[in-house]
Amino acid sequence: MNILIVSNIYPFQTGGAEIQARLLAEAWTQQGHQITVAGNRIPSVFEYIKKGYFECVNINTIGKSRILHAVSYTFSLSLFFFLEKKKFDVVYCRFVQDSVIVISLLKKFNLLKIPLICCSEGLGEKGDAVILKRLPFSKMIISLINKECDCINIISSVMQKELIDIGIFQRRFSYIANGVNIPELYKKKINRDRKFVFIGRICEEKGVSFLLQAIYLLKKRGVSILLTIVGDGPLIQDVKKLSFSLDLSQQVIFKGKVLQEYINNLLIEYDVFILPSIFEGFGVALIEAMAAGLPVIATRCGGPDDFVDDSVGRIVKAGDADSLAQALQEMIELSDEELQVMGQAARERVKNNFDIDVIADKYIQLFKQHI
Repeated sequence: MNILIVSNIYPFQTGGAEIQARLLAEAWTQQGHQITVAGNRIPSVFEYIKKGYFECVNINTIGKSRILHAVSYTFSLSLFFFLEKKKFDVVYCRFVQDSVIVISLLKKFNLLKIPLICCSEGLGEKGDAVILKRLPFSKMIISLINKECDCINIISSVMQKELIDIGIFQRRFSYIANGVNIPELYKKKINRDRKFVFIGRICEEKGVSFLLQAIYLLKKRGVSILLTIVGDGPLIQDVKKLSFSLDLSQQVIFKGKVLQEYINNLLIEYDVFILPSIFEGFGVALIEAMAAGLPVIATRCGGPDDFVDDSVGRIVKAGDADSLAQALQEMIELSDEELQVMGQAARERVKNNFDIDVIADKYIQLFKQHI
């Protein structure tokens, strides 16, 4: 099968959607399919072309304004399809945004006749539903997507509700989770001093400030937490200042950004993974940690609601430092054996539900239904 993925990919843009696009491209290539990835933040010379894994194409855009970007993106993507449309059996998009709108227009005017499958991303202000609703002529655009998009994949129940609320037809939905590679190395021994870790982009929606406040609350009670924060982002300096103002320099370490290929080796150095998000479309970082055999602490913020429970960790109210503090203390008070059982259950849950090879095959079956 010849598959076009319209998405930016890691490492040129880092996020759950971009990492997922790369993992799927690699898995489909391993299965023997021909893969092309097209995105507007992909360099013209890309390492995967040299290695023969899959082809990558940059969709050129110009200007910083939303209108100029949209016009140039529409032109470039349309031109790409005009030159290459006979090559692909199916097109798969991450996000129900610009690319899906452009491809839906091409299908409407019979300029493109291949199935369009997309995967919705994000929740709240930065989610597909809110962005679509705020576009000019949003009702017309949603109607166009309902008619021309063959299938929209849903990765969380909250995301489904948001899309239905703006008028996307539920009959267009499929339900295939995100996936991760299952590492051979995983956590087998608990550290004497419990070590907690957060890995992710340092931005408002990740809720790191609430995590620091929770550690401060425990410090006032005489409970010491050792936390490492891995990642970078627009709020990194604000978070560092908050840590300093709360006098947490002995308890919180900022490790900076770590390349994706080293994440698993990093994870197994720690005992509990924390994702204190305000909203989260899915939570790939969580299932990466679970695959590494770590118990997790997550918040009820969308995606994690569907796969985190007390058997694999703790899930608490989002944006609530008190709830996070309670979960942290509970994890400290558990015995090493209890944490190990929890971590093993987390790994088994990922192996049974989120193996990227299984996820990739489910997509192939979905594509075949629409070709």
